[in-house]
Amino acid sequence: MCPWITDSVRQLEDLLGSALAAPLMRRGLSKAGSLIPAELHEPALRYAQNRRKAMAFLNDAPQTVTHHDCHPGNLFWQEDGSVGFLDWQLVRLGEGIGDISYLLTTTLAPELRRQHEAGLLAQYAETLRKQGIRGLSDDLMTRYRAHCCYTFEAMVVTLAIGGMMELDSNLELIRRTAIAVKDLDCFAALPLSY
Repeated sequence: MCPWITDSVRQLEDLLGSALAAPLMRRGLSKAGSLIPAELHEPALRYAQNRRKAMAFLNDAPQTVTHHDCHPGNLFWQEDGSVGFLDWQLVRLGEGIGDISYLLTTTLAPELRRQHEAGLLAQYAETLRKQGIRGLSDDLMTRYRAHCCYTFEAMVVTLAIGGMMELDSNLELIRRTAIAVKDLDCFAALPLSY
């Protein structure tokens, strides 16, 4: 285990994240207004109230190093056209599909995500298989959907706290993630008892 990824600072972040999830979700939902459909409010609040269980489920998978904050504001492009990620302070051990869900639901316009999502997930799974990665979930789409809940939470909490991202960008990412969560019925992918 990598102590710098799993040390007491990370444990404190997880503890605070769960303790503050419900009040920050309420504040973020209020500030987002009509960007988040009303039918998502109740499941979002239930998720926040059960965040520890949700995180336990999301972390109950083969682990790798993940960025954990893969939105468009953390991407950079080099002159040769290659892309990379900035802002690695949230790096942690997690399920790789978590970064994929974060990336696709925040960077792609909903129409493009809908059109290419299944193909991109299939390509991701095939690339891992070709590299000899084992232990990949048989139901990658369910894991993807479940991780979208965290992406949605991250964008809503960012708005609730304020000042962490340009407001217009934050609102657009909330719009995109809310559409994805609604399209894919993401909260239903978490096996939480309410």
